[in-house]
Amino acid sequence: MENKDLQNMIDLYFDDELTSEQESLMFISLSGDEKGRNYFKRLHLLKSVTENMNEDFPPQLEEKIFHKIFHQERQNIFRKKVNPLFVYPLILLLLFISIFYYTEVNNYRKDVNKIYKDLQQQKEIIQSILNPLPAAEIKGIYNNQIIITAKKL
Repeated sequence: MENKDLQNMIDLYFDDELTSEQESLMFISLSGDEKGRNYFKRLHLLKSVTENMNEDFPPQLEEKIFHKIFHQERQNIFRKKVNPLFVYPLILLLLFISIFYYTEVNNYRKDVNKIYKDLQQQKEIIQSILNPLPAAEIKGIYNNQIIITAKKL
């Protein structure tokens, strides 16, 4: 078995992620590999030392770490150095684009105002044509009205 595969198996063993078959294969491989045995011994010593430690972490330690990481990531976003040879042409390009769109919007606004004035003139013309005509009034006259009455029996 290769040395890296054996190291991965040892790491998994100390993480309690190996099955019994894989553990037996690991110990068989350790019997023939001196570097693997040394790595196993060092990890075993490290695990036993960390298990025997009675030091408790301060209660605010985790909060301080998260706070520092959050602010560090936040600062990194805004503190990136940008090459001026890239920024200045980009600013000029955006300036020219904004001027172009500003003039286009002004042209459209003038066209809309012209169309609005034309519509107002057409409305006035239509009103002037319709207003001189007299209003039509229809009166209904009933000639020969039919009256129906019921007979008495």
